[in-house]
Amino acid sequence: MAKTKSTTVKPEPALPDRIIQLTENAPYAPLVVRHTADRAAFLPEILSLHTKHELSEIPGLGKASIATIEVWLAEHGRRLRMPGESLDAVICHFGARRRHTGEHKLGARLRSAPVDHRP
Repeated sequence: MAKTKSTTVKPEPALPDRIIQLTENAPYAPLVVRHTADRAAFLPEILSLHTKHELSEIPGLGKASIATIEVWLAEHGRRLRMPGESLDAVICHFGARRRHTGEHKLGARLRSAPVDHRP
């Protein structure tokens, strides 16, 4: 269980639907994903671009919701942007995402068959 000031939050595997609906159209969401229908899959990246203050300006998000978001982001290896931290700095840490959970074909092939570079 995580405690942030006066709000105790139980870790959840998924954000509540209400928070997802409120944040899919957050101010920086279009910087991550153009189409609204695809945004739920990239919520960790979208939310990590925002500061606590920016999230608190979204109608329906209060201290408890923001604390829930912080815990959920931490479980996904992300955090909210700090005041004064540039968007560029956060975006540079996103990295590429794979479309599937399986191993990359080239990587599997390289490990399974040694390569002989002799002429």
